[in-house]
Amino acid sequence: MMLGTAGFTAGRCVEMLLLQGCVPGNGDILVTGATGGVGSISVVILARLGFAVTALTGKNESTFLRDLGAHVVLSRGEFLRSSKKMLLPEKWAGVIDTLGGQYLETAIKETRYEGVVTSCGNAASGDLAFSVYPFIIRGVRLIGIDSARCSLEIRERVWCRLATDFKFSQLEELASVISLEQLDGAIGSMLAGSLRGRVVIRLI
Repeated sequence: MMLGTAGFTAGRCVEMLLLQGCVPGNGDILVTGATGGVGSISVVILARLGFAVTALTGKNESTFLRDLGAHVVLSRGEFLRSSKKMLLPEKWAGVIDTLGGQYLETAIKETRYEGVVTSCGNAASGDLAFSVYPFIIRGVRLIGIDSARCSLEIRERVWCRLATDFKFSQLEELASVISLEQLDGAIGSMLAGSLRGRVVIRLI
């Protein structure tokens, strides 16, 4: 259960980038919410596959993210400073977004010609407000990632990849095991935005 739904979602996001033509060496991949469950696992898998990963985070976790394989670590404030423009300079060949809201808007505006953006979360906001220009001028592709209603075929394929070419050695660094008595503290950390990676509850 250390991978869980977050691990499956990360695997599905990475697989979608590959299916849409993203290849290592063809441009940087942005991962938002990079210290969270989906984000941190995405960083590790992408780095393992040879991608240059830029990790976006609101926490002071630069060392942690670089140890996972991120080439560049961006703060949220730095990322959003020019976000009101309709288009921004092209930066990303692909994006895995877990935050939604302004972060997804900015990521789309910065995605390169025919780049791919996967959206799998709304930790910041479920609302979007931007123009169609990234789609009709740059051909950007925005793809929603759903983990709840995937077919059995997709589930089996993604889990097989998580056990083979997506497999990584840092799983214990990404997941902490706690007792049921420690759950309140972990929930508090999550609500405060200070939790990183995954939490597994030991019941026995």
